[in-house]
Amino acid sequence: MLAAFALLTGCASTPAPAPTTSSPSPATSTPIPTVPPSETDVPLVLPDCVDLVPLTVAQDALGPDTVALAAGASAPDLMSDAAAAEAARDASSTRVCTWGIPQSDGGFNVVVAELSPASRDALLASISASGAYVESTVGGAPSFSAETPTELGIASVVYVFADTGWVTVSGSLEESGALAVAEAALDGLRAANPAL
Repeated sequence: MLAAFALLTGCASTPAPAPTTSSPSPATSTPIPTVPPSETDVPLVLPDCVDLVPLTVAQDALGPDTVALAAGASAPDLMSDAAAAEAARDASSTRVCTWGIPQSDGGFNVVVAELSPASRDALLASISASGAYVESTVGGAPSFSAETPTELGIASVVYVFADTGWVTVSGSLEESGALAVAEAALDGLRAANPAL
Protein backbone atom coordinates (compact mmCIF):
# COMPACT_ATOMS: atom_id res chain seq x y z
CA MET A 1 0.00 0.00 0.00
CA LEU A 2 2.77 2.43 0.98
CA ALA A 3 4.65 1.66 -2.20
CA ALA A 4 1.56 2.36 -4.25
CA PHE A 5 0.94 5.58 -2.30
CA ALA A 6 4.52 6.71 -2.73
CA LEU A 7 4.33 6.03 -6.43
CA LEU A 8 1.12 8.03 -6.75
CA THR A 9 2.40 10.90 -4.71
CA GLY A 10 5.60 10.86 -6.69
CA CYS A 11 3.60 11.20 -9.85
CA ALA A 12 1.54 13.97 -8.37
CA SER A 13 4.51 15.97 -7.15
CA THR A 14 6.58 15.63 -10.33
CA PRO A 15 4.93 17.24 -13.33
CA ALA A 16 5.18 15.46 -16.66
CA PRO A 17 7.66 17.08 -19.02
CA ALA A 18 6.07 19.44 -21.54
CA PRO A 19 6.26 18.32 -25.15
CA THR A 20 9.17 19.87 -27.00
CA THR A 21 8.97 21.53 -30.38
CA SER A 22 11.32 18.93 -31.80
CA SER A 23 8.65 16.22 -31.56
CA PRO A 24 5.27 17.82 -32.21
CA SER A 25 2.10 15.81 -31.99
CA PRO A 26 0.64 14.54 -35.26
CA ALA A 27 -2.26 17.01 -34.98
CA THR A 28 0.09 20.00 -35.18
CA SER A 29 2.82 18.58 -37.39
CA THR A 30 0.92 19.23 -40.67
CA PRO A 31 -0.46 22.74 -41.07
CA ILE A 32 -3.92 23.08 -42.60
CA PRO A 33 -3.41 24.32 -46.16
CA THR A 34 -5.04 27.57 -47.14
CA VAL A 35 -6.61 27.55 -50.58
CA PRO A 36 -6.87 30.94 -52.27
CA PRO A 37 -10.30 31.69 -53.69
CA SER A 38 -10.64 30.72 -57.33
CA GLU A 39 -11.59 33.21 -59.99
CA THR A 40 -15.12 31.80 -60.00
CA ASP A 41 -15.53 32.85 -56.34
CA VAL A 42 -15.40 36.49 -57.48
CA PRO A 43 -18.75 37.66 -58.89
CA LEU A 44 -18.70 38.55 -62.57
CA VAL A 45 -19.11 42.14 -63.64
CA LEU A 46 -21.96 42.35 -66.14
CA PRO A 47 -21.32 45.43 -68.31
CA ASP A 48 -23.95 48.00 -69.20
CA CYS A 49 -25.58 47.39 -72.56
CA VAL A 50 -23.69 50.23 -74.26
CA ASP A 51 -20.43 48.59 -73.20
CA LEU A 52 -21.56 45.07 -73.97
CA VAL A 53 -22.41 45.37 -77.68
CA PRO A 54 -21.43 48.45 -79.69
CA LEU A 55 -24.34 49.99 -81.58
CA THR A 56 -22.43 49.60 -84.85
CA VAL A 57 -22.34 45.81 -84.32
CA ALA A 58 -26.09 45.75 -83.66
CA GLN A 59 -26.71 47.84 -86.79
CA ASP A 60 -24.50 45.60 -88.93
CA ALA A 61 -26.46 42.57 -87.74
CA LEU A 62 -30.02 43.93 -87.98
CA GLY A 63 -29.97 47.09 -90.10
CA PRO A 64 -28.83 50.75 -90.07
CA ASP A 65 -31.99 51.94 -88.29
CA THR A 66 -31.34 49.71 -85.26
CA VAL A 67 -31.38 51.48 -81.89
CA ALA A 68 -31.06 50.41 -78.28
CA LEU A 69 -34.43 49.82 -76.62
CA ALA A 70 -35.63 49.27 -73.08
CA ALA A 71 -35.70 45.58 -72.21
CA GLY A 72 -39.25 44.30 -72.25
CA ALA A 73 -38.83 40.89 -70.64
CA SER A 74 -36.85 39.04 -67.99
CA ALA A 75 -33.95 36.74 -68.82
CA PRO A 76 -35.91 33.48 -68.28
CA ASP A 77 -38.74 34.72 -70.54
CA LEU A 78 -36.28 35.29 -73.39
CA MET A 79 -34.86 31.78 -73.45
CA SER A 80 -35.80 29.42 -76.28
CA ASP A 81 -36.13 26.24 -74.22
CA ALA A 82 -37.01 25.08 -70.71
CA ALA A 83 -33.46 24.16 -69.67
CA ALA A 84 -32.15 27.60 -70.62
CA ALA A 85 -35.04 29.30 -68.84
CA GLU A 86 -34.31 27.30 -65.69
CA ALA A 87 -30.61 28.20 -65.86
CA ALA A 88 -31.53 31.88 -66.26
CA ARG A 89 -33.79 31.68 -63.19
CA ASP A 90 -30.94 30.07 -61.21
CA ALA A 91 -28.29 32.57 -62.39
CA SER A 92 -26.65 34.59 -59.65
CA SER A 93 -26.90 37.72 -61.84
CA THR A 94 -28.24 38.63 -65.27
CA ARG A 95 -28.41 41.61 -67.59
CA VAL A 96 -30.88 41.93 -70.47
CA CYS A 97 -30.17 44.24 -73.41
CA THR A 98 -32.47 44.86 -76.36
CA TRP A 99 -31.97 46.39 -79.80
CA GLY A 100 -34.54 46.84 -82.53
CA ILE A 101 -35.83 48.86 -85.44
CA PRO A 102 -38.61 51.20 -84.27
CA GLN A 103 -42.09 50.59 -85.72
CA SER A 104 -41.06 47.15 -86.97
CA ASP A 105 -40.95 43.54 -85.83
CA GLY A 106 -37.18 43.47 -86.15
CA GLY A 107 -35.22 43.18 -82.95
CA PHE A 108 -33.06 41.01 -80.77
CA ASN A 109 -32.02 40.52 -77.15
CA VAL A 110 -28.69 39.84 -75.53
CA VAL A 111 -28.63 38.27 -72.09
CA VAL A 112 -25.43 37.92 -70.10
CA ALA A 113 -25.50 35.92 -66.91
CA GLU A 114 -23.33 34.27 -64.30
CA LEU A 115 -24.08 30.60 -63.73
CA SER A 116 -22.90 28.25 -61.04
CA PRO A 117 -20.67 25.46 -62.40
CA ALA A 118 -23.43 22.91 -61.68
CA SER A 119 -26.08 24.95 -63.50
CA ARG A 120 -23.74 25.55 -66.45
CA ASP A 121 -22.90 21.86 -66.74
CA ALA A 122 -26.57 20.85 -66.59
CA LEU A 123 -27.45 23.36 -69.30
CA LEU A 124 -24.57 22.29 -71.52
CA ALA A 125 -25.63 18.65 -71.18
CA SER A 126 -29.24 19.49 -72.06
CA ILE A 127 -28.30 21.61 -75.07
CA SER A 128 -25.88 18.98 -76.38
CA ALA A 129 -28.42 16.17 -75.96
CA SER A 130 -31.22 18.08 -77.68
CA GLY A 131 -29.65 17.89 -81.13
CA ALA A 132 -31.33 21.21 -81.97
CA TYR A 133 -28.16 23.32 -82.10
CA VAL A 134 -25.01 23.54 -84.17
CA GLU A 135 -22.01 23.28 -81.89
CA SER A 136 -19.05 25.53 -82.63
CA THR A 137 -16.88 28.14 -80.91
CA VAL A 138 -17.20 31.90 -80.60
CA GLY A 139 -14.08 33.72 -79.50
CA GLY A 140 -12.59 30.36 -78.52
CA ALA A 141 -15.53 29.58 -76.20
CA PRO A 142 -18.05 26.76 -76.74
CA SER A 143 -21.15 27.94 -78.57
CA PHE A 144 -24.46 26.50 -79.72
CA SER A 145 -26.63 28.13 -82.37
CA ALA A 146 -29.85 27.54 -84.24
CA GLU A 147 -31.70 29.36 -87.00
CA THR A 148 -35.45 28.90 -87.43
CA PRO A 149 -37.80 30.19 -90.14
CA THR A 150 -40.83 32.03 -88.74
CA GLU A 151 -43.85 33.74 -90.30
CA LEU A 152 -41.98 37.03 -89.86
CA GLY A 153 -38.67 35.83 -91.29
CA ILE A 154 -35.67 34.23 -89.63
CA ALA A 155 -35.12 33.88 -85.89
CA SER A 156 -31.84 32.75 -84.35
CA VAL A 157 -30.51 31.87 -80.96
CA VAL A 158 -26.87 31.59 -79.88
CA TYR A 159 -25.53 30.42 -76.52
CA VAL A 160 -21.87 31.00 -75.62
CA PHE A 161 -20.17 29.74 -72.46
CA ALA A 162 -16.97 31.18 -70.99
CA ASP A 163 -16.30 29.61 -67.58
CA THR A 164 -19.30 30.77 -65.48
CA GLY A 165 -20.17 33.53 -67.94
CA TRP A 166 -23.08 32.86 -70.30
CA VAL A 167 -24.05 34.93 -73.34
CA THR A 168 -27.38 34.45 -75.12
CA VAL A 169 -28.42 36.21 -78.32
CA SER A 170 -31.96 35.67 -79.61
CA GLY A 171 -34.24 37.43 -82.04
CA SER A 172 -34.95 38.24 -85.66
CA LEU A 173 -31.40 37.83 -86.90
CA GLU A 174 -29.81 35.52 -89.39
CA GLU A 175 -27.49 33.07 -87.68
CA SER A 176 -24.37 34.82 -88.98
CA GLY A 177 -25.56 38.13 -87.51
CA ALA A 178 -26.45 36.50 -84.19
CA LEU A 179 -22.99 34.94 -84.01
CA ALA A 180 -21.35 38.33 -84.68
CA VAL A 181 -23.41 39.91 -81.89
CA ALA A 182 -22.56 37.02 -79.56
CA GLU A 183 -18.85 37.48 -80.23
CA ALA A 184 -19.11 41.22 -79.48
CA ALA A 185 -21.02 40.49 -76.26
CA LEU A 186 -18.40 37.93 -75.22
CA ASP A 187 -15.67 40.50 -75.90
CA GLY A 188 -17.56 43.01 -73.74
CA LEU A 189 -17.97 40.47 -70.94
CA ARG A 190 -14.29 39.55 -71.09
CA ALA A 191 -13.23 43.21 -71.07
CA ALA A 192 -15.02 43.57 -67.75
CA ASN A 193 -13.75 40.19 -66.48
CA PRO A 194 -10.22 39.53 -67.78
CA ALA A 195 -10.12 36.08 -66.13
CA LEU A 196 -12.77 34.71 -68.52
